[in-house]
Amino acid sequence: MLSYNSETKSIQLLADRPYSPGELLTVWCGPQPNSRLLLNYGLVDENNPYDKLQVTITLPNTDPLFKAKRTALQPYGLSTQQTFDLRRDKPLPEALLPFMRLALATSSDQVRGRQEDSGEWRGRAGPS
Repeated sequence: MLSYNSETKSIQLLADRPYSPGELLTVWCGPQPNSRLLLNYGLVDENNPYDKLQVTITLPNTDPLFKAKRTALQPYGLSTQQTFDLRRDKPLPEALLPFMRLALATSSDQVRGRQEDSGEWRGRAGPS
């Protein structure tokens, strides 16, 4: 467990037992992405299986096509704000690119094109 020592102004690792000099010490911080490990503990793990980048995309309600875009998302269980988990060892979430194309649509024809191309919406946007 990590604790802050206000007298020495240092962070200390409290061990579960006495360790000999040079003995391997393993620290488990729980299933966390590297961003949280870096901020909380000052370390990262290059092979961290829990490492991810969360990207949240929100369709602004000031977009003139907002209602049409919201309608296009509803049949697929998607909302106007979606969070996608990006991981180095996995492909992009299936709904990410179609959602971005819809978000960037600037005409009704483009929105309809996203609606009609149902094959592009195979996956959902939830955690991956």
